[in-house]
Amino acid sequence: MTFRRLASAVVVVLALGAWSLMAAWLLTGDVEDLGCPPFLLVGGGALVTLVVGLSVAFSAAPGRASARRLRESMERVADTGDLRPIPETPDEGLTRSFNHMLASLQESRVRQERRITELGHDLRNPLTALRVNVELLLSLHRDDRPRALPPEEHRELERDVLTQLDEFAGLIDELVDLSGGAAGPVRFDAVVETACERARCRRGDVEVQVTTTPWLVRGDGGALGRGVTNLVDNAVKWSPSGGVVRVRLTRDGDRRATLTVADSGPGVDPGERDRIFDRFYRPPDVRNTPGSGLGLAIVKEAVEDIGGDIDVGESGDGGALFTARVPGSPG
Repeated sequence: MTFRRLASAVVVVLALGAWSLMAAWLLTGDVEDLGCPPFLLVGGGALVTLVVGLSVAFSAAPGRASARRLRESMERVADTGDLRPIPETPDEGLTRSFNHMLASLQESRVRQERRITELGHDLRNPLTALRVNVELLLSLHRDDRPRALPPEEHRELERDVLTQLDEFAGLIDELVDLSGGAAGPVRFDAVVETACERARCRRGDVEVQVTTTPWLVRGDGGALGRGVTNLVDNAVKWSPSGGVVRVRLTRDGDRRATLTVADSGPGVDPGERDRIFDRFYRPPDVRNTPGSGLGLAIVKEAVEDIGGDIDVGESGDGGALFTARVPGSPG
């Protein structure tokens, strides 16, 4: 209880006591039994009443000021979308609650803006691969001179196009449903296998080897899928033609599993490993190649969102070795 409230309570008690004494005198007429002259009772009661009135007035003034500031702040948010907190004083609990609400809204806005950026990044991969495959299919019958392609390769090409269309449609659904992000049980081993299959479609000249064990995590399935897909895609991207990417998901007891992705590319310089997961960061030696610097940041955020961690070292082939440790349970 604040000092103002305590003082107000004491004054109210005194006022009630004084007026009770006056009422007793008026009813009994026995002044001597009360132990004080009547004028003191009347004067004291009037004085205490005046103090009570002033106390209530001063106590209500800050409340009116707070209400006015809250109303002005709500109008500002509605008109401009400005979610900055309003100044508060120690005894303004309502203002603190309002600022807490503004902070939650601001966090939600930042999260949605981040998801839009990440989804825009992820849309480029299937779109690019889809365009390459469609152009190849069209070239087979260009100018009425069909080019020979073995039936099995032709069917595989068509399957790749359908797979890429499904992936593209899934990303569009996530972009439309920005209220997603609900946590639930996710088969992490299935997420890893799907990411590897997509990587094979994009780089047929790189071998992707995958070994998994059933593993269940709790998180946002869409975010996890994007994270693991970006991790495997990064390994495939930097591996040379004829190279090998090795993906393994193994159990470390009943509460943690380890995902490793090893490529045969140029690797990550030790001096860059601490910054490789920063958003929009690109090492100096790759800044002339296409990319936004978001892919590995998306990976890290996805792993950390489920309580895991990730780091990078050197693979046995001299390339990069990414190791992610994720909590969960055997699937």
